[in-house]
Order: sequence, then structure tokens, then C-alpha cells
Amino acid sequence: MPSSPPPASSLWSPRRLAHESGLASVYQTGPDAWLIILSRSCRMLSYGASALILALFFAELGFPDARIGLFMTLTLAGDVLLSLVLTQIADRVGRRRTLLFGSLLMVISGVVFALCENYWVLLGAAVVGVISATGGDFGPFRAIEESILSELTDKDSRADVLVWYVTLASLGSSIGTEVAGRVLDLLMDETADNDENAPKKGEMRKSTWYAHIGRDTLSVMAVLWFLLSVDSVADGMVSMSLTTYYIDQKFHPAKTVLGHVLSAAYFVSSLSTIFSGPLARYIGLVNTMVFTHIPSSTAVLLFPFPDGVVGTFALLLLRVGLNNMDQAPRAALIAAVVRPEERTAVMGITVLLRTLASVTGPSVTGILAGNDRFWVAFVVAGALRLAYDLGLFVMFINIKLHRHEVVEETATQEDEEEGGREGAR
Repeated sequence: MPSSPPPASSLWSPRRLAHESGLASVYQTGPDAWLIILSRSCRMLSYGASALILALFFAELGFPDARIGLFMTLTLAGDVLLSLVLTQIADRVGRRRTLLFGSLLMVISGVVFALCENYWVLLGAAVVGVISATGGDFGPFRAIEESILSELTDKDSRADVLVWYVTLASLGSSIGTEVAGRVLDLLMDETADNDENAPKKGEMRKSTWYAHIGRDTLSVMAVLWFLLSVDSVADGMVSMSLTTYYIDQKFHPAKTVLGHVLSAAYFVSSLSTIFSGPLARYIGLVNTMVFTHIPSSTAVLLFPFPDGVVGTFALLLLRVGLNNMDQAPRAALIAAVVRPEERTAVMGITVLLRTLASVTGPSVTGILAGNDRFWVAFVVAGALRLAYDLGLFVMFINIKLHRHEVVEETATQEDEEEGGREGAR
């Protein structure tokens, strides 16, 4: 349970700051939550590194833009089947075992990437494993982790804990991109020194394995799934790998500079995400999602228009800096509108549908880039993101939250009262 808020007179006291920032809720949730948050932070560190260099890596190997987009599309498609199967059976076989299995696949894929440069072998490794081609946290990990955190918390502490789950993940991405930029330039300098003439290379039933989701849940989630799919199509079109590739093609900045800016953007994201918890408490989950996401969406829409690198980097900072503030409220919103026994399955389907929607994006952008229309992808993606924001506000602003948890709490209280009366007899 979260700590009660201290008096207003102690506004800047450590206890007050811990409460408002959500750290008190994280601390009181316990070590299991700490380990999950740390695990995702480490995972996002590696995803942040790959987001900076993956498209550039394939370009250096000499693969055309269309193949780069195809690689990202097929990689996302590979995540679909893996996520669907693992999240639907995770509660039955054990969430820990499911996470360990996914981690093992990820390690194997990383080894293949380190040892091979063949396009089709790399594609197979990315499809079988959980390599993030876009820098996003696709695959089964996030759905299972969010479901675990939702059960470890209650309706009062859930948003705070999820905020830090997202915040430290963004910090991991920030560190990953910073390190990747520096290492990439260092390795390129060493390669040039050693070989100057080296050529460039272009609710669950116990009798079944699968979860059962009620019709009332489906009626609510169908609308949210559609809106999230629209947002995911846009994100797939302008993933961070493709965004850095666009900047590199347009302005040709040093990789270290690109790493600095992207790292700073992720760092700003990690700081801004802290405020989504207090915002959600004061203005609501849906308002927090919408009003923090609209500026980020607008930055995507306007991204190709600045003629200078400074304006482009400013829009990148705005986009990435605010982009994750809706993630913790979104997970808390899903947890608040579905039954506790449905959460893992619903969150897994959410990841599945978002991944499916993202599949078309990179290929479309690859074709546009190959025809010198790279900028169109950002305009379309920005418009789709804004449509998602407005649709979310219209459809969910008045939705009733926590109705299943209220019913369960009432039933528990009635059982306790009945037990007390029987004891008195």
C-alpha cells in the first residue's frame, strides 16, 4: 500500500517528495518489483544501443533501403507469434520460466549478430530471437512484466510503480545510445587507422492452457486496441532506427553527436516520465496519456521541415522527451478496465496487435526512402499519432475505472463480516 500523503506544510520534505514521485510506492511494493524494473532497464539499454546503429549497420553492409525496411518488418512479424504464444500460456507454465526462455532466445540472437554479416542469417536470428529492430520493447517481456507489477500493486500504487518501470527503462535507453555512439565512432576511427584502404560494405480456466477473456472486457479493449494499432503503425514508420538513418542521410552528423543528442533525448524522457505519476493522480490516466502525447506527435509531424540540424534535433528532443509519458498510464488504464485474471492475456494481445500494426510501417518507409520521399513518412506518422490522441480522449475520457477491483474488495469485506458474525455466534 502506498504511504499516505504528508501535510502540505512539509511540501519539500523527503517524505513528501518520495510520495509525490512514486518512490515510496516502489519501495513498499518490494524486491520483486525492484528486480522487474532493473531487468527492463538492462534490456532497454541494449535496445537503445541497437536503435542507434542497426539501420546504419545494414547500410554499411551495402543493403538497399527497401531491404532495411523489410528486415524490420519481418523482425516485428517474428515477434508476433512468439508474443502471442508466450503471453497466453505464461500464467500456466510460469511467468519466470517464460521470461527465462525469452531471454535465452535473445542471447542466442545476439551471438549470431556478433559473428555473422549475412542478411538472411541475421534475419532468421532476429525473427527467432527477440532482437528489437526499432528500439521499442516488443516481444513477450513487457506484457508479462506489466501483468506481474499490476498484481504486486493495488489501484493506488500501480501507476506510481509503472511510472518508474517506464522511467528507468528510458534511462537505460539513454545510456545505451550514448555508449553506442561513442563506441561506434571509436571503432570506426580504429578501423580507419588500421586499414585506410579498406572498402566499405554497402480470466484463466484451470482446465485449459489459454486464458479466457470476457465479452465485457473485449468490448472495451477492442476500441483501445484499434487506437493503439493506429499509433503503432505510425511508430513503425518512424522508428528510432529509421529516424537516426534519416538524420544521417540529411545532415551527415558525426555518430558521436548523433549518439549525444539521442542519449540526451532519452535522458529527458526518463526525467519527464517521473511526472506522469503525479499527473495521473491529479488529472486522470486518460488526460495524462493524451496531453503529454500530443506535443510528441506534433514533433513527428513537423520533423522533416527544419532546414538545419539544430531545429531537427530540437524536434527530436521534444518527440522522444515526452513520448514515454503515456506508457505507465496506459498500462495502468488497461489494468483498471480488465479483471485481474485477464491482465496477462490482455496485455499480451495488446503487444501482439501493436506489433502487427507496426509490421507495415518500416516497409512503407523503406519504399518511400528509396524513392526520395523519406520525409512523407514523418508527416503521415505524425497525423496518425494525432488521430490516436484525439480518438483516445473522445472514447475513454468518461470510462469507469477499477470496477472489477471494487467488486472484489466489496466481496472480500462481506466475507470478512460474515466470518466475524459466525465467530460471534
